[in-house]
Amino acid sequence: MSDYPAATSISPAPAISATSGAIPPEKAAPSAAAIFRSNHLGHLTEADIELLRPLGLKSAFDFRGTEERAAAMCGIEEIAVHSLPIEPTVVAALRARLAGGVSLSSADAWM
Repeated sequence: MSDYPAATSISPAPAISATSGAIPPEKAAPSAAAIFRSNHLGHLTEADIELLRPLGLKSAFDFRGTEERAAAMCGIEEIAVHSLPIEPTVVAALRARLAGGVSLSSADAWM
């Protein structure tokens, strides 16, 4: 485990973190197996991009809904973004079922 904090603040993506702790760009790029999580990477400033670029990020998996994603696309052109949208309507429908007293099951995962 590194001696570095588990997260760093980047203006619109305030929760950049690595599974084994944040790796400062001035130290070294993470191993090929490093996994990071964050808020979306849209609306990044040039300073944010320069902070993230040395990490060598190659892919991002974006779970935002289609419209939400279109409003704030990834700001780093060398990252391949894989859109896996979880539309807000899915969560709303599941909450409505729970509020109506319906027990959820694994079949509800495929709504």
